[in-house]
Amino acid sequence: MDPKEAATRRIRKRKKLNKQWQVYLFVNLILLLVWGLSGAGYFWPIWVILFWGLSLAWEQWRFNHPDKEITEQEIEDEMGRM
Repeated sequence: MDPKEAATRRIRKRKKLNKQWQVYLFVNLILLLVWGLSGAGYFWPIWVILFWGLSLAWEQWRFNHPDKEITEQEIEDEMGRM
């Protein structure tokens, strides 16, 4: 993959992640508002906040720590072990 294509993909992925974080914050603010206006009993929004947040955090971590490319030497070493 040429560097320009790789950079373009990373930019698109970064923009997509940023949009997902914005949606996450907006939706969870609405859920908190609904929870608060409905009597603020059992804090049920925690499940959405927690699991959706963990999912987004995982995607963000994977973006910041990409898999390294497989080298020809690694392929040859693996073929030698087979």
